[in-house]
Amino acid sequence: MKNRKINLFYLAFLLLLSTAYSYGQDTTQVQIEYKQDFPTDFRGSYIRIGLNNITDSELIPSMTPYDNVRDGKIGASKGYTFEWGRNYYFNNRSSSSIKFGLDWTIINLSYTELDWADYAKSNTGQTEDTNIFHGASLSSKLGPVISYNPVEEFIVDLRAQVGISYHAMLIDYYDESTEDYFTSFSGDGLSGVMSDMCLYPSFGLSIRRKAIGLAVDYFNQKVNMPYESENDGEGMVETPLSTLQFKLMFSFR
Repeated sequence: MKNRKINLFYLAFLLLLSTAYSYGQDTTQVQIEYKQDFPTDFRGSYIRIGLNNITDSELIPSMTPYDNVRDGKIGASKGYTFEWGRNYYFNNRSSSSIKFGLDWTIINLSYTELDWADYAKSNTGQTEDTNIFHGASLSSKLGPVISYNPVEEFIVDLRAQVGISYHAMLIDYYDESTEDYFTSFSGDGLSGVMSDMCLYPSFGLSIRRKAIGLAVDYFNQKVNMPYESENDGEGMVETPLSTLQFKLMFSFR
């Protein structure tokens, strides 16, 4: 009888251990599944590659080259952009589905082809390929970002940044009929081509899943460019530029 009681005691003890082990496994599985719903790593670093579109920049034939450039009519055509940066989250260790911090676009390189062929043909009848000019810019942007993980591993970024930039426009237009010319080269060396430093606001949205996503950014700049002209003298001309960028985004840990 005594041995039977001891065996029953051992059996009950083993059943208790088995139940506790099963409960621990279930609890660990629930915790893992919860973490998968809201990933702790929002992949802060990124590279963005895409299209650079300077809007409302078509040249007006009835206006002089100087007046066109002063109004932002620079003949922007095909454009491309490259960005490299990182989101620095203040609550990176939190399991919350919302993170906030700073988005620093360390480098933004943009190139745009400036097509003056139709303008030259309309005014002078010239059709030379030399009426294809170039524009480029180098920027860096910094500002607040909010990232939201609504479902699965999709993340939406909202950002508002302040940027600084330098521009160069390689324009060298000549009208044989009037002997008027307009060039963005003013003086010697690099300083004769580069704009003054430009400070501007930028607003953006990204939608991404794991390493791949899409991004769009809009910003408005007033760029102070050097110029020389036969009829309009020389100096600096303020050029308003509205830019819309569409980019493929690659995120990294």
